[in-house]
Amino acid sequence: MTDWMYIVTGCSLLLLGFLLWKEMSRPDKHMLVWRIVATLFAVISLTCMALPISYRQQKTIDTTNEAVLLTEGYNHDSLAHFLRTKEKAIPVYILDDRILSASKYNASLITDPGEFSAKGISALHVFGFGLEKKELERLDKQPIIFHPSKMQTGITSINWRPKIKQGEKLNVQGSFHNASAASKKLLLTAFNNTLDSVIIPAGKDMKFQLTTIPKPVGRFVYSLLVIDGKDSLEKQPVPVEVEQGGTLGVLMLASSPDFENRFLKNWLAQKGYQVMVRTAISKNKYGKEFLNTEPFNLDRITASLLDKFDIIIADITTLASMSNQELTILQTSIVQKSKGLIVRADTAAPHSSFYARQFPLLHGNTWQQQQIHVHLIDSATKLQPLTMESPLFIRVQNGTLPLVADNQNRVFVNSVLYGLGRILFSTLPDTYSWALSGNQTDYDQVWADLLQKAAPKKIEEETWNIAPPLPQVNSPVTIILQTSKTGIPQAEVEGTTVHLTNHYQLPYEWTGKFWPYKEGWQKGIQLNGDTYHWYAYGDSDWKNVHAYNRTQAIKQYQQNHSVATGSNQTTELLQQVEVNKIGFFLIFLVSCGFLWFENKYYNRY
Repeated sequence: MTDWMYIVTGCSLLLLGFLLWKEMSRPDKHMLVWRIVATLFAVISLTCMALPISYRQQKTIDTTNEAVLLTEGYNHDSLAHFLRTKEKAIPVYILDDRILSASKYNASLITDPGEFSAKGISALHVFGFGLEKKELERLDKQPIIFHPSKMQTGITSINWRPKIKQGEKLNVQGSFHNASAASKKLLLTAFNNTLDSVIIPAGKDMKFQLTTIPKPVGRFVYSLLVIDGKDSLEKQPVPVEVEQGGTLGVLMLASSPDFENRFLKNWLAQKGYQVMVRTAISKNKYGKEFLNTEPFNLDRITASLLDKFDIIIADITTLASMSNQELTILQTSIVQKSKGLIVRADTAAPHSSFYARQFPLLHGNTWQQQQIHVHLIDSATKLQPLTMESPLFIRVQNGTLPLVADNQNRVFVNSVLYGLGRILFSTLPDTYSWALSGNQTDYDQVWADLLQKAAPKKIEEETWNIAPPLPQVNSPVTIILQTSKTGIPQAEVEGTTVHLTNHYQLPYEWTGKFWPYKEGWQKGIQLNGDTYHWYAYGDSDWKNVHAYNRTQAIKQYQQNHSVATGSNQTTELLQQVEVNKIGFFLIFLVSCGFLWFENKYYNRY
C-alpha cells in the first residue's frame, strides 16, 4: 500500500507540474488565477480518489450484548474472575471443539467468526492466545477486547531455509522467551549428536542462531531441543532438504605455487567442482592442472575461456599482471554474464582497478605475529583463531556487504554486487592452517560460504512455495507457483490434484489450496515432471510459536477494532472509517467543467 501511495503521489505531482506549466506559458493571462485554482482542485481530487483515505472515529455503543470467545491457552482464573464481575450471564463461545474445559462454562461451538456480527455482539472478549489471521479476517470488523494469556517459556519465533545446497550452512534463527528464574539451553541435534548450542539467561527474551553444515544429500529432520537442567521442555522438528550442489566451474589463477592454492584446489575437487588451475612459473609460462574436467588451453584469458567457468579465484599479483584487454574481458564477464570473482589480496592493489576500487585496505597496528579470532558475519559460530603477521583489514564502503570480520568488527572479506555478478575481496591469510590443525569444519564453512556468495544465481523456469511457513496437518496450505510458462497450470500433491487460480495482478503467479492429512514430508509434482518436497507439522509442533503469532495478530487487529470499556452499559469504540469518494469526484467534475467552459467561452485554443 505504501508503494502505491508513493506512485500515485509522484504521478500527481508530475501531472500538476505539467498542467501548471501549460497554464503559465499561455499568452492570454485572462482568468489565470482561477484556471490555476481549478487545476489544483482537479489534480488533488483525482489523487484523493486514487488513494485509500480513512480516519479513526470514536463511537459510543451499547455493550449490553457482550460475549466471550475462548481460544487455546486461556487462563481459567482470569475467565472466572471476569464472569463474576458481570451482573448478568454472558454467553461463551468456542471456534474449536478441542478447547479444554470449555464445557465447564457451557460454551457453544460457532463455526464461522462472522456469526458474531450477525448475532449483534457489541463487544467480544477474547481469552487465550487469540486467533489465526484467516479467522480474524472472518470477524468482519467485530469490536474485540483481548485478554491475553501469559506466554510460556519457550521458542516464540523460528526461521531457517528448508532447502539448501550441499556445503551451504544451515542457519536456524529465532527468538526465545525465558520467563523462568533458571537459564535454558538450546540444542540443534541430528542422529543423537549435538551440532550447536546456545544458553538463554534466566528472565530474558533473546534472539538466537544455531548453525551447522549438513554433510549428506537428502531429506532430513533435525531437532531443536530446549533443555532445563536434565529435563527436555521442547523437542521441535527442523526438516531440511539438502540438494546436490550444481557442478560449478572454478578457474584458479595463481602468481606462484603456495599451500593455500594447493589445499583449495584439492578441496574443490573433492566437493565435485570442475577445477582448472593456472600457476605462473615464469614470464608467459604456466603450470596447468585440470580436476574433474577435460584439459584445454589456459594461456590467454578470453571471453570463450571465461564462458566455461562460474567463479574465478585470483590473487592480487596475477590480476595486476594481466593486460588491459584481459581485464576488460574479465570485467565484462562479471557485469554481463553473472560470473563471480574472488580476489585474494596480501597487499594493496591499484585503487583504479575495477576489482579493488571499493575495497581500500588498512594495516594492523602491529607487525608481530598474532592470533585473530574471525567469524562469518551472518553466523554465530565461533571459528578457531588464525595466526597473522601484519594483518590487512578492509575499510567498509557504502554499497558493500562484509562477510568475514574479527571480534573488533575489522573486516577481512568484503563483497559488492557488480553488474549481474559479484566481487569478493579477501585478505584472509593461510586458511589451510584450519585444516592442518584439525579444524576442517571451519575451513569447509568459510570457503563454502564464500563460493555460495560468489556463484551465479540460477533463474528457474518454475518455482514452488508453500504458505504458511509452518504448515500443519488438517489445515489449509497455500500452494504457490511462479512460472513464465503460458497456459493454465495444474498442481499435484501426494497424488491429489490441486486446482490453481491466477493472481489478478501478477500474471506469473498461481495459487491453490491443499489439506495435508498426514504428518511429515509431502511430495509434489512440478509442471516439468520433477518432484519437490515440503513438510507438514503435527498439531503439537511449534505450539509456542503459533501461540505467539496469534497473539501478535490479534493485538494488531484490536488496534483498528478496539473497545475501551466505559460503564456497564456503554463502551467507546475506535473504528477505522473510509472516506466516501463521491465528494472528491464532484470536485473533480466541477473543476474540469470550469476549465472546459472557460476554454470554449473565450475560444483561446
